[in-house]
Amino acid sequence: MPRSTSASDTVSDSNSDSEESIDKSSRKREKFSRKRAMEDQEEGELHLPADPQHEVEDVPDNDGQDEIPGEPKEPKRPKLDLDVTEFRVSSTSSKKIRKWISKSFAKSKAKKLRERFQPKFSSSFELLNPEMDDSVYRRLKELKNLVATKEKIDNKESEMRAMQFKILDIVRPMLFIWETAQEETARDAAKVAIKQWAHAFFACTDFRRNNLLKQTNQSFVVMLKREKNFDEKEFEMLFGDLI
Repeated sequence: MPRSTSASDTVSDSNSDSEESIDKSSRKREKFSRKRAMEDQEEGELHLPADPQHEVEDVPDNDGQDEIPGEPKEPKRPKLDLDVTEFRVSSTSSKKIRKWISKSFAKSKAKKLRERFQPKFSSSFELLNPEMDDSVYRRLKELKNLVATKEKIDNKESEMRAMQFKILDIVRPMLFIWETAQEETARDAAKVAIKQWAHAFFACTDFRRNNLLKQTNQSFVVMLKREKNFDEKEFEMLFGDLI
């Protein structure tokens, strides 16, 4: 006689089938995942699921927190232009430079250094220290009621003129390098140095012009700001046709 199936047996069988179905699905997913991982590994790409416990956090740059209180802050280095050429100076050369700028040369030695390089210009240009114009000189003598030479009529003019002579001597060896160096980098360095020399040389000229005009023709001082008022060909004199 067949055994009768109770309601509890039916529920139990149903639960058993459901669990077996879940296990099969889980095994299939696990098998598929392993197969996919193996295929990716063979292709050189292994994709692993993200693990929140192993995520790499972006650490902010806290260089400022490493500063020691009371210690001076290190200045930030400016960004260098593409045209900047950095180079090292040996300790031997550094010591020589330090000595040269700390002690003065004897006038005789400075003269020998000045005479070592004598440029000969193809054009009508010459290395000259601009002279005081005669009209300005006469005006100064009247105002100061002095009988003195151009070199001694005004103390500031005399001091700056002497300084400008020293600056004038600097450019001679620079011109030699610029004209004779075989390497382009050496010629370029000499050209940059000459431009800087010219800037310093003009600063002396401009100071002398301001100093003299403030004493003789105050209303003309404003005219010094316009470079068009001066002719390059009149480099021998401080003012030329301006006065």
